[in-house]
Amino acid sequence: MSENLIRRQRRKSFTDAMVAALPRRPKRYTRADPEQRSHYMRIPPRGPVAYHTAARDPYGKLVWSQNGTADLLKIEESREITRAKIKRIKAGLPASEPLPPRPDSFKSVAESWLKRYVAKQGLRSQREIERCLRVYVYPHWMDRAFTSIGRSDLAKLKDNIEDHHGARTADLVGSYLSTIGNWYGERSDDYINPFLRHKRRVPKGAGKRSRLLNDDELRRLWAACEKADSFGRFVMLLLLTAQRRGALARMRWRDLDGDVWHMPREPREKGNGGVLKLPPLALEIVRAQPRLAGNDRVFWMFRNETSSLAEPKSRLDKNCDLSGWVLHDARRTARSLMSRAGVPSEHAERVLGHVIPGIEQIYNRHQYFEEKASALAKLAQLIKQIAHDEPSANVLPMEPPAKKRARGGAAMRDSAQPAKKRRRSRRGRKIRDAEIVHLLEKHPPPRPPGLPLLPWALPHLWPHPIEVEIERLKKWDAHEARLIEASDADKEFSLKPLLGIPSDKPKELFAALGAFYDRAIDRGKATDFKQRVDHLAALLKAEGVAEPKPRARDYYAGRGRGNAMRMQMNRKLGKLPR
Repeated sequence: MSENLIRRQRRKSFTDAMVAALPRRPKRYTRADPEQRSHYMRIPPRGPVAYHTAARDPYGKLVWSQNGTADLLKIEESREITRAKIKRIKAGLPASEPLPPRPDSFKSVAESWLKRYVAKQGLRSQREIERCLRVYVYPHWMDRAFTSIGRSDLAKLKDNIEDHHGARTADLVGSYLSTIGNWYGERSDDYINPFLRHKRRVPKGAGKRSRLLNDDELRRLWAACEKADSFGRFVMLLLLTAQRRGALARMRWRDLDGDVWHMPREPREKGNGGVLKLPPLALEIVRAQPRLAGNDRVFWMFRNETSSLAEPKSRLDKNCDLSGWVLHDARRTARSLMSRAGVPSEHAERVLGHVIPGIEQIYNRHQYFEEKASALAKLAQLIKQIAHDEPSANVLPMEPPAKKRARGGAAMRDSAQPAKKRRRSRRGRKIRDAEIVHLLEKHPPPRPPGLPLLPWALPHLWPHPIEVEIERLKKWDAHEARLIEASDADKEFSLKPLLGIPSDKPKELFAALGAFYDRAIDRGKATDFKQRVDHLAALLKAEGVAEPKPRARDYYAGRGRGNAMRMQMNRKLGKLPR
């Protein structure tokens, strides 16, 4: 064999050692592999040699594709890759299989949800949501593929949050994750949200507060607030206006027009009282606040509505010796005091800004300005009476709700006396003749001369205060007014004189009412409310007017709520000697 043939055969073989011994030049150059077509080596001035594949596709275009470098691949492995790539390029396919798309990480999905849902909807809780994700979730799931997170991962995360931050926080984070999963599922073809059926760590409704400040606590708190700084006046206004802490923190001088407070409402904010006429006591507290240049807030201590008040509240608690209450309990206390002062529920709910349920909120567009002003005035008057320990015949002291008595059970079985069936009356306890006589004999009230028996005994025996009865007599609707006009023919039984008596003259009112009952009993026309209505119905029938409504009949007949005891008293009092 000649020397030239041996030299030619040596050139056709190329090993890894030969690749490593290739000379380096100032510029990169390319060298073909003598053992594999379309396989090339590119030798840089420094660094590892790179293996490449170069082949033409069906359209004649030369396609270059890198296989790898000599420090990671052997030359024979690179040749195998080249042979596979040549087949794909000739078939018109990419030289290599494309890599699967990188799965979305939890952080990328959460940030997209915050941008496209939370911020777009303008949720007021956006900052709190971002904080919860940053503090409780990102340290565990930041770079993890979102679709790889399952129910077991959620359970472990919530266990960790509950152990270190409480069960309430774990439930809150779980609700955010469930919303993120629903949002992501709408954008995926095969994703199933694993966060939907997560069990709550705190039972629903278990976190509802029922703390109420009683009269003694309210008195001590009010006395401490009067001696405190601006925070004390802030707490006093919370009680006098029954508004949320955030709404009162946003109060600005430009929102006040005299004694009227125009409460602005931000988008997606809970309802508030709207336009409120402040009572004089609240207005005096507001005007005592200093006005600072460049700061339009009435309570300048608030940089924003979420400013921390832990330090001033702890000082106030120490001064008034109170514990276990939060600022929102003042709103609950104010609502209970309004009911105690006789404010109708529909007026009190509109003062608080609660959403009115049902279809009423759609059709009833009355602003209730005067009604809300009257409710706040009554609330302020009651708070003033409690704070300064002023007696009032109108208001009963606030007491915690009585515990329900157990029915049946061991207590009845162990009783020495045989159990008797007790008939419970939904209209109140029956009043016997002996009880009335006992009350009149044991506690005889001073009876003015010439005053009939009935008005003399009513203020002491009726379950409602005298002012409530006066207001009821003055609240006649159109139909009841028609009844009175129809009974004008019988002047002796007319109720019109009762309406003309002012509320500051209760003795005259009860004298007129007692005289009416005396005449009715003497003539046998009516001995109670029902017979009175029957008499009016006969007069109306004679005049060709329709019979009274059942509601009006029930009111006079004592069938309305709270009137059964009053009807029994009237019936019993009619039998007493004059």
